[in-house]
Amino acid sequence: MYDLTTQATTELPIPVHSSANMQKVALSYDASIVMLQTLLSLAPDDSGDRSDIYQLNTANGTLVRLPEHPSHNKTLGGVTSNGSEAIYTGVGGYDSKGRRYGAKIYNFAKGSTEIACFGDNYQSNISSNGDWIACDTGARSDNTGAYIKNRQTGHETQSSLTNSAINSVTPRLGGISNNGTLVWGIQTSTPGASYDSNNSADVFYHNFAN
Repeated sequence: MYDLTTQATTELPIPVHSSANMQKVALSYDASIVMLQTLLSLAPDDSGDRSDIYQLNTANGTLVRLPEHPSHNKTLGGVTSNGSEAIYTGVGGYDSKGRRYGAKIYNFAKGSTEIACFGDNYQSNISSNGDWIACDTGARSDNTGAYIKNRQTGHETQSSLTNSAINSVTPRLGGISNNGTLVWGIQTSTPGASYDSNNSADVFYHNFAN
């Protein structure tokens, strides 16, 4: 872990054998919490054949595994600024209404899980203050693309981008602002789309307030 201010490097107590073992990393605001998506077997019941998500406390070295079903590959979406909550996709299963779980939020302090999105979500993210989430909805019955959701009110706002465009964007969804208006990330090439003519990956943002 590298501090841009002090230029100091801190070695984390995680054995990394190759770049493939560590799939994604997210930090809390003060870097006291590091979220890891990895194929490494860091828990006694972790066989290493599926990606799992762990919370590492850099102050005391405590490592907590997200208690999701071990047969599912989990994809880390993001983490709140204090590191207490993480959003992730690839959870599997259905609710009592037959809706497929798309993304969940796990609160490490409370040990509780919250359903964030439904559908075959490719990616999700959470604002640093924890008030907003962003999800793609590739398999929803209304065939919509990405949307944002206010966790306090439950209100959803759909993106004006088309579903086909969003599906090429959301696998690299970068984040969502604290007021829920901006979503950003890396957009893969979408040949033929009116907004993308260079046939290359681009950094994008979408303003939900417009």
